[in-house]
Amino acid sequence: MTDKNSAVLHGKTALVTGGAAGIGRAISSALAEAGAHVCVADLNEDAARTAASEISGQGGSAESVMMDVRRPEQARSTIDQLAARRGSLDILVNNAGITIPGDVFTTTEENWDAINKVNLKGSFFCLQAAARIMREQKRGAIINFASISGRGHMSTIAYSASKGGVIAMTRIAAQELGQFGISVNAVAPGFTANTQVMLGAIKARAARRGIEPQVVIDEMTSHTARRRLLEASEVAATVVFLASPLATMVTGQTINVDGGIMFD
Repeated sequence: MTDKNSAVLHGKTALVTGGAAGIGRAISSALAEAGAHVCVADLNEDAARTAASEISGQGGSAESVMMDVRRPEQARSTIDQLAARRGSLDILVNNAGITIPGDVFTTTEENWDAINKVNLKGSFFCLQAAARIMREQKRGAIINFASISGRGHMSTIAYSASKGGVIAMTRIAAQELGQFGISVNAVAPGFTANTQVMLGAIKARAARRGIEPQVVIDEMTSHTARRRLLEASEVAATVVFLASPLATMVTGQTINVDGGIMFD
């Protein structure tokens, strides 16, 4: 870890939902590396505890909590308690998300609701709880997780709809909260290596076509300007920027981190 006294997020407190694995785990580490105290919030309590322990073992400042973003009252209580314990809540990263395979004809009401309950409803009520604290502080940074799917890139329809909703929510929240010194932005990752969502999508596509997963990966990357999958750490770097004083006047934006797939 770097010297926290000279780090860009020194003295800040951050909460990362879905922070124990994949992109969320990389974000938790990157924020701690930048000097923040990180609360790793995850439905998987053991994984959250392990992630926080590893960050602490590397010289960072971290704690863990089991949090189910589908339960607004639990999210609110967790966020309130963290702010009270630490004296502030400076950064919220709404990373928790799920997807379930399904197209226009096969998506069920149950699956639609399950995806939107985590990706959109869960993100909103975490944002609301954090914003109430940040409004009193007159400062804060909220980073939501969208996806290039939310901009229309081919994916499952319910997942894409939920991420499109996150983009719209980000824009409106930024307009409402800017007067209180709160920035609200979104990150829209592309094909990210070694995440559950990406691995599941690759395996599903390969199985449907009877081909090897590597063929699917090669096809995916052939449509990117950089010709490779993203690393989770590269997505996390954008989060650190948006959470930092370097991005004070960046708000209401959805930033594509996709190696060159979407250009809007």
